[in-house]
Amino acid sequence: MGWTWAFWATAVIGALGGCCSWLWLYLASEEDLRGTAHDRSGFNEDIVTIGGVPLLLAHALGLAALLALAGRARGTRRSAWVLAVVVLLVDSLIGMVVSLSLTGGELVAVWPRPYRP
Repeated sequence: MGWTWAFWATAVIGALGGCCSWLWLYLASEEDLRGTAHDRSGFNEDIVTIGGVPLLLAHALGLAALLALAGRARGTRRSAWVLAVVVLLVDSLIGMVVSLSLTGGELVAVWPRPYRP
């Protein structure tokens, strides 16, 4: 019973981690645009290392934590994998929705800004 509680507590905390990691991607892209303000000709690849790598790392660490706890809470390895992946996807989706609501519907900052009357 204790491992089940630990798994679901980690799942709830993972939703907060999903919010932070998706919001970090937006903030990194916005900072990347500021760093290249003199050259607005195109996409700067620094967003991949500044924002994308931490996003992937957060998801990998979250999956590892969920798998470790699900393996102890569930009976079979297959059910532990399915539960951990589903919970990770739900947490990530929650984080993405929160990030989109905070950033005006943008996952990354774009330049030039679209016209809004």
